[in-house]
Amino acid sequence: MGKSGCFTHRPSRIVTSLTPVSAAKTERLLNLTMALLATRRYLTKAEIFTRVAGYGGSTEANDRMFERDKDDLRELGIPLLVGTDDPLSEQEDGYRIDPMAYSLPAISFTAGEASVVALAAQIWRELSFSNPARSAILKFRAAGEALENDDLFDARLSEMDPAFPIIWEAVKERRRISFDYRRRDGLVSHREVEPWGILSWHPGWYLVGRDLERDAVRVFRLSRLKSAAKTTSKAASFEPPSNLDLRSEIEKSSNRDSERAILKVAKNSGTALRRRSIVISEVDENWDRIEVDFDDIEDFSREILWLAQKVVVVAPETLRLQVISSLRRVAK
Repeated sequence: MGKSGCFTHRPSRIVTSLTPVSAAKTERLLNLTMALLATRRYLTKAEIFTRVAGYGGSTEANDRMFERDKDDLRELGIPLLVGTDDPLSEQEDGYRIDPMAYSLPAISFTAGEASVVALAAQIWRELSFSNPARSAILKFRAAGEALENDDLFDARLSEMDPAFPIIWEAVKERRRISFDYRRRDGLVSHREVEPWGILSWHPGWYLVGRDLERDAVRVFRLSRLKSAAKTTSKAASFEPPSNLDLRSEIEKSSNRDSERAILKVAKNSGTALRRRSIVISEVDENWDRIEVDFDDIEDFSREILWLAQKVVVVAPETLRLQVISSLRRVAK
């Protein structure tokens, strides 16, 4: 990997692109690819059958196996060269892979694209593929990508565990779910929902669906779930509206319940807050004053705490006290 998040492919791509094959064939193809990449001259079939692990039968069986292997490598896009090192000799043709042709061109990422990839890795780190996701983040950082600024990531994945995987599957499979949910006023109630879609919006993840008891569209922020979500029906139990606009539903719900906050934010920080602010004005060379709407004091205070000393709450007083209380708990 070069600078600016550039990647080149390695021989490992052979495993992930193949249709399902036996472990023995996968190992043989890997051995063949490595042998043909490492050689500086063309290898004849006889040399390949002798040197590459996986070929051990009769000459006729090896020939048939090798023909299939060549087709598999070409299907993968691996540039298999056929020729001889001495055009004047009568030696049979051999095979090799040009390492320069095998490596894919470097792939460059803009800062925004790198941030999206890093956010995806953050999601999968919390859910399933923790080791590959962690490796991807480390490679971005090693390449000098500016991923240190957590403001780039509007979605905090701690909100999603353990609700997110279950709800995501329920949305895909159209299964009804149930969970206990904390309303904005603090009351907790049990909900039965047809989950239509899930979306990251501002700092959080939201579920849009039909509340079965109320027979109405409702929006649920995952961080307010007070119990694990459970599926309560078989697959394909409902059909979401064809004209569903998740972002529009979330915005409408947020506007109904929103409250205005006034904050002092340090220069060159608070990207997520600034992006959805209503008003921004300069206080001095170090601070800006922003006004931003929020719909849940607990969730919003957690977002502010992520920025630590880079933000000061001016109003409302309830939000300021909530942040102070949280900081005192941390101090203890």
